[in-house]
This record gives sequence, C-alpha cells and structure tokens, in this order.
Amino acid sequence: MRFVLGVTATMLLVLSAPTSLASQEQVVSGIVVDDQGIPVPSIQVTVDGADLGVLTNSAGSFRLAGVPAGTFTLRVSGIGIRTELIETQGGTTDLRIAVTRTAISLDEIVVTGTPGGARRRSLGNALGSIEASALIESAPVSSTGELLNARVPGVVVRTGEGYAGGGSRILIRGRGSMQFGGNPLLYIDGIRVNNDVPTGGIGSSLSRFNDIDPADIESIEIIKGPAASTLYGTEASAGVIQIITKKGRAGSARFAMSVRQGASWLGDPHDKVGLVWGTDPVSGQSFSLDMLDVAEQRGSPMFRTGHLQGYGLSVSGGSDNIQYFVSANYDVDEGIIPSNVAERFTGRATLSFQPRETVTMNAQIGVTTGETYLDPGFYFGRARYALPFLRDTPGQGFLINPPDVALATEETWQDVQRYMGSLTIDHRPSEWLNHQLTVGLDLTHLDNTSLTPFVPNEFAEFFPPTGRLGSKTIQGVDTDYTTFTYNANGTLGITDRIGSTTSAGAQYYRRLVGTENLSGQEFPAPGVTSLAGITGQRQVSEDLVENTTLGLYVQQQFSWEDRLFLTGAIRADDNSAFGADFDIVTYPKLSASWVISEEGFWNLDLVNALKLRAAYGESGQQPDNFAALRTYEPVSGEYDQPGGSPNFVGNPELGPERGQEIEVGFEAGLLDDRIGLDFTYYNQKTTDAIVSREVAPSSGFPLTQFVNVGEVQNTGFEVLLDARPIQTDIFGWDFTVNLSKNDNEILSLNIPGVPFLSAGNFQNRHQPGYPVAAFFGKRIVRAELDANGNATNLACDDGSGGTTSCLTAPFVYFGNQAPDVEGAVSTTLTFFEDLRLSALVDFKRGGRYFSADRAIRCRDFRIHEVVVNPTNFDPIDVAYCQDPEGTGPFAEGFIMDASFAKLREVSLNYGLPDRVTGLLGAGRASITLAARNVLTFAHDTSPFKSPDPETFNFQFESGVMDQAALPIPIQFLTTLNISF
Repeated sequence: MRFVLGVTATMLLVLSAPTSLASQEQVVSGIVVDDQGIPVPSIQVTVDGADLGVLTNSAGSFRLAGVPAGTFTLRVSGIGIRTELIETQGGTTDLRIAVTRTAISLDEIVVTGTPGGARRRSLGNALGSIEASALIESAPVSSTGELLNARVPGVVVRTGEGYAGGGSRILIRGRGSMQFGGNPLLYIDGIRVNNDVPTGGIGSSLSRFNDIDPADIESIEIIKGPAASTLYGTEASAGVIQIITKKGRAGSARFAMSVRQGASWLGDPHDKVGLVWGTDPVSGQSFSLDMLDVAEQRGSPMFRTGHLQGYGLSVSGGSDNIQYFVSANYDVDEGIIPSNVAERFTGRATLSFQPRETVTMNAQIGVTTGETYLDPGFYFGRARYALPFLRDTPGQGFLINPPDVALATEETWQDVQRYMGSLTIDHRPSEWLNHQLTVGLDLTHLDNTSLTPFVPNEFAEFFPPTGRLGSKTIQGVDTDYTTFTYNANGTLGITDRIGSTTSAGAQYYRRLVGTENLSGQEFPAPGVTSLAGITGQRQVSEDLVENTTLGLYVQQQFSWEDRLFLTGAIRADDNSAFGADFDIVTYPKLSASWVISEEGFWNLDLVNALKLRAAYGESGQQPDNFAALRTYEPVSGEYDQPGGSPNFVGNPELGPERGQEIEVGFEAGLLDDRIGLDFTYYNQKTTDAIVSREVAPSSGFPLTQFVNVGEVQNTGFEVLLDARPIQTDIFGWDFTVNLSKNDNEILSLNIPGVPFLSAGNFQNRHQPGYPVAAFFGKRIVRAELDANGNATNLACDDGSGGTTSCLTAPFVYFGNQAPDVEGAVSTTLTFFEDLRLSALVDFKRGGRYFSADRAIRCRDFRIHEVVVNPTNFDPIDVAYCQDPEGTGPFAEGFIMDASFAKLREVSLNYGLPDRVTGLLGAGRASITLAARNVLTFAHDTSPFKSPDPETFNFQFESGVMDQAALPIPIQFLTTLNISF
C-alpha cells in the first residue's frame, strides 16, 4: 500500500508541474466515411508520432483537441479499414476523410498492458479482436458470452444449460493445468474484474462474465497464451480477455435508443424429453409414456414460449476538455421453464476530462443489479427420468414429484448487486514520455437462495411429514477486486531509422471473497418464509479468503523503419498464496515482428501486405489460497477442552504453475486487401504443474499435499480468413472462416510409483501420454443376445489390440473432454448499402462427455427402450445397459461424442432511409429480424444421444456431464436501433 500511495503522490506532483504547451495547441475535427460515403464509427484518429487520439462516434465524427499548431499528420486506422495518413493543420474543422474497407489492418491500436496500447504491426504474438459496437447492431446477441462465441479462433465457449440468464465457460488454447479449470482473466478498461462461473448453485451456470451489457462494449481483445500474457504475470497463463467500453466524444449530445422484443422456445420438445419405457406387470407387454403429454393432461405444460425484451438508452457528447457517455439498459428474459426469469439492470457512466492539454482523466462507474429465477431443481429430469411403473400413482410417474408441484413448492434464485469504478490518469509531460495511473474497484454481492415454503395441503402427499414443513438456504458471497496499476512509456528516435520504446510498470491486485451460509428447516405455518421463523434445525457458517499480488515489469522495444520490431520484457511477481520458502517468480518475454511487404525488394502483387511474427513468453497460475499452508481443524479434546487436529499438511515450497509458449505466424492481405489471412502455430508447455499426491500416514496428516511436479503440453494452430470478394454500390459479399486445432497431452507427473492420478468423478485420469482429465474405462468389443434378450458372451478390449474377459479387462482411453477442432463460418450479403443478410454456423469436433443421461435411463432406472425391447438394439449397447460382467457406469458406452455443428445466427438488418429517419427526428435508424440457435447437427445420432450435445452440467471441474441438462432454446428477436 505504501508503494501505491507513493506512486499516486508522485503522479499528482508531476501533474501539477507547469506546462508551456497549451498556448501552442489547437483543435482539429471532421468526419470519417468509407469508400461508399457511409460514416464509419469507432475509427482511431491519432496524431502520427504522438500519444494523442480519439475514436469517431456513431456518426463517424471526431474532434481532437491539443493538436500541434501548424502542419502535422493524422493517422486514421481501425478494425477492417486501410490505414490512411492525412496531412492537415491545427484549427481545421471540416475534414472529410475517406477510408477503404479491408480485411487486414496492421495499424489498428490494440491493448497490450502498456499505456496507450500499441499498433498491431508491432506485436510479435497473435491477438484476437471483436468489433462489438458494429456487430451487435445486426447480430442477435444479448449477452457478452454470445458476443464472444465463435468469433475468434482458439477460443472455445462451452455453454452450460439453456436457462435465461445462463452463462458459459471459456477455454483458450486448451487446458494447461491438472488442478485448475482454465478460466481466463477478465479486464474491463484496465482493471481486473470478477469472472467467476458457475455462481448460481447446483446444476446452473450463471456467469459474472455476462454482467456487462453488450451494448456498452466498444471492442473485445483476447490475449491467448503465455507468449502474449507475460505482462499480466501470475494467473495469466490461461489467457486474458480485455473489454473496452464505449467512451464519450466531443460534440453535441447524441442519443441512442434500442428496443428488443422476441420469443424463446424449446425446439422439438417431445424428442428432447424422449419416451420412458416400462413393462406392464399384468400383461407383460412393453409400453411407453410421453411425459410432456402427461403434464399437459394435468393442466400444467412443462415448457412455455418465453418473452424476451430489452430496452437501452445512451447519451454521449461533450466539449474539447470534457466528454461523457451515460447508458442504461433493462432486460427481462423469460426462459422456457415457467419459473425461469432473468431480470437485469445495467448502467454505466464515463467522464473524460482534460484539466491540461497534457493530462487526461477518465472516470467510470458501472452498476449491475438483477434477479435470476432458475428451475425448482432437476426440473427437466423429472420428465426425462420418469418411472413408468408409477404411472398409476398420484405422481403419475414423474421423478420426485410432478412439474406443477415442483413449480408451486420450490424456488431457486440469485440476486446480484455489482458496482465497478475506475479512475485512469494519463499524463504526457513531453512528446517522448507518457505515463498512466489506474485505480479500480469491482464489488460483487450475490445471494443464492433455495426455498421450499410450508407445503399446502393439496401437495402434502408428495412430501414426507417433516419435508412438507419446508426449508430455506441462503448463500451470500461478497467478492471484492482491487486494482492499482502504474505504467510509463518512453519513446525515442535513436536515429532516423531506429526507434526505441521503453515501458515499465507495477501492479497491485487484491481479491477478497467472503461467504456466509445460512440454512434451516421447518416453518411453523404457511406464509412464513424467513429464516427467523424457522422452528427446526439451523446451520450457520462463514469464511473469508484474501489473495494479493504485487508485480513489476520492464519492456524494451526497438524498431527499424517502422516495419521491423524486436521486443523483450520481464515481469516479477509475488503472491500471497506462494509457499513461505518460495521466492519471487519472474516471467520473460521475447518477440519479433517484420512487415516484410514494406521492404523495397517486395514485388508480389498478389500479397499487398504481409507481417511475419514470432514470440516466446512465460506467465503463471498461482496455487489455491491455502494450498501452501499447514492447517488444523478444531476438535473437542479430553473433558470437552478445545483442541486441534491435523487437517492439511501444506507445502512451504509450493509455487505457481509456469506456462511457457512459443508461437509463430503471419498476417497477410491479398488481392488489394480483399482477403485477410491470419495464421498461428503455438507450442505451449506448463511446467511445475500443481498436482495432489497422497501423504504418508506416518506424517500424522490425512488427505493429500499439493506439489509442483507435473508437465502439460498444448500444441495447435489457428486460422482466420476474412474476405470481401464483392464490394459495389448495389451488392456486397463478405465472409469469414475461423478454424483451430488443439492437441493436449500430459507429459509427466514425476511422482515415483504413480502411473496416473484420479481426476474426479467419472473415472477421468491425469495420465502421461494422454489429455488432461481424459476418459478411461472398459470397452466392450463383442456381445451376443440369448433368446430372452440378455447380453452374453462378452469380450472387452485388452488394451493391446486383442480381447479379454470383461471381468478382468483393463481400462482403456476413450477421449478428451475439450474439442480437438472448433471453428465457424459467417457470411453477410449487402444489398443497396441498406439491407444486410447474415448467417453464422459454428462447430466443435472431438470432445467427449460422460452421459449420465444414458446411464440413468438405461442402466440405473432402466426406462430406455433398450431394456424392454433389447432385440431391437445392437448387442453391445444392450450389454452396456445390462452390465452383466461389471463394466461399470463409466464404460465407453456412457462416454459420448460431443461433436456438433449449429446454425447459430441468422439475421436481416435494414437501415431505414433518410426520409424515414427524418420523420422520426433521428439521424440514423435500423431494424433487425434475427433467429438464434436455429438448427443443430449432432454427430451422435444413436438412440442414446443427448437431448443437446452442447449443454452440460458444470458441477464438476474434472469433467462435464449431461444429467438433466436443459437444452438450449431457439430464439427469435426483433431489434430497433435509433440514434439522434
């Protein structure tokens, strides 16, 4: 904290120093349009060679204060346009700058961890980017997770379940840790923020990633691995996602309004719920039940068509010295389950202030509040796992109790209140030096509540005597993130050809998590639902965990004629979770970038732009907070005296996992930038991987000890093709293809005598030579059916290419959890500049999951048709379900292929003509008709297929499963956007 206060005081003293530049600086303003005369928003307009610039607003206008007097050069760059250098003079206020849309832009300014960012041409590593502000106008996107999905190669977004308000898990370049799930860091405007998932209790996957409204996002940048994330230090080896929000721009007040209306429904619900099968005890005949029909006969359909609605309003503007942006968004989305409703309000305010020509201050405040009501618990499973032999009971076969009873007697919801605030001070005391101080807070409070009230008499028969008295559980979670960052950049021209940029900085980061768990059983009477009214047993617990990191870095970059760049850096970190005997960790970085197409010898007309790049870097992943500490648990000793018992042995030498990565690639513009091609190959290794090993009983401590011994490798490639083959005033066509492949392997465990480690609940293994948490089990290769339909004469894989008895068969490898290959294809057709038809198809191949769904239906509850009519099925499938020789619930028959392709988005966007917008008093207006999650093409078409190969239950880090996972619904949306 003394360090932080010292940096802050120094910064304020520097800011108070006098300056003589103000009287020599002026203003320049104008508009940026494309080659068809359409205004282009979010374009960077900067003074060439200086750290001074702005973004164009939604009307393409810009106003840049503090420019030099006399003649100077403006650099105009951005995503999807060719960089233009415009010579102008201070005081010019009517510039009209025409830019050409391209598939590659090497002069785009990106966030890198240093003040002011960097031009893409200088980066030696790959960087994914999404122009969010342009995308959301035409795409059916209502959450940040949807905005990220299928847009960037190497970034896998795995959906949880199909709830309104639900979230996703994000995995970048495979899983590099055996201990941690691989969630990337999340930064918003330079401050570290909460990115926890799941946060909504058992069976749900609510994510804090979706607390920011997509309408407030200008762009997203993804730093994919250690080669690029070195400057972010410990915890950054899984990648970093940077969200840049919208800011105000000089000019008169501009208002923007959006209205979203739509519907959400479960496609082909009877097929997804499926039939349950049984045998009539009297006739001996098999029969089936469609539980959706049963629910409708009870007068309470299981699913509904949910109403989707959202409203947004923003205003931005300002003067040369003060710019503002204020927004408010309100969304109410109904899910396909009658109890599922997600209500959210978000607000953001940004103020940019220039007290001096050399000083800019940016203050931001963000607020998110809302409630998400989920299902009563196992709602989808009540029908999919119904018990047909109970069809004549009051419950009519539904598992636990009928859906209408569940909706009336069970509630589960999450309340969230989240507040983010930050202050960034940029100071440019000279043309060669700028430095920056950022201070930020992210405060999140969650209440996860489950309530069963006093059950009314009409439903009493479905509950035991004490169960009908009700219960309540509240889990309160307070998560506070604090960020202090100081960065400085010094840029000098050593010679006319050689440039130098030196960067240095420091970061203090703290994460504080407090939890309170309150629960109780038995309410005295109907209408009492507070914990204070509980008459039975109560439980209370609390916990508080703090983690801090202090990091320092220095980076040096040399450039040759603005086309060859060499960069080296080192970061040093100390973290409170490190063992007492572990020293400070350092992470090096080295990269090179060469825009070879700007060399004099380049004469390939086909390739008009080509950048070659290579990078090596390291970053880390800290241990769990108490993994290094020796702990004791409280016990009652002799004569009820307080005492302690050994609990966890700890490890004073425990340090972070160390991610190391080499990547090489290129970015090319072909056919006069009509085609952009981005290719990357990476080789990533995690050393000192943390694993849990057993402790010798003689130590007196039970359980296990965390140690740094493992090695994990990820290798792969990423390809992004962006093409605009046709661009005319009448018709335009552009398309994008992204593809990535990842090979994941554990190289070593380095634990003598231990060939593998258990990885959780589904017989997953951490075993050298195979992926992290790979699926293993018995594989049946031969089976026959006798006259009664019983599986017999089984043979299993012996692991060596032969067969053996299933009773003694070894476990063999089935597959990886994460997909090996993922990608997407998107295309847009533009007619007469105003009408755009777009579509997006994404796919994943190679991942597998544990099908608890199949295990429950055919092995445990025996309600699948394979049980009652085995002769209609393959004998091997029958053998897995009957399990006559103990192959177990995790045999290969229950490890399913998760490969699929999905028509994710289809949209039609129409920009209303000027005569219509004039009648509305608007400057610009558009209407979008869109559908989402339209069609799914699953690789697994067997009779045991999952209801939806994309949805999983994320209860376990070690694996994913589909037990009662709610399928993703189809959505149709109409959105109106107006600005004036």
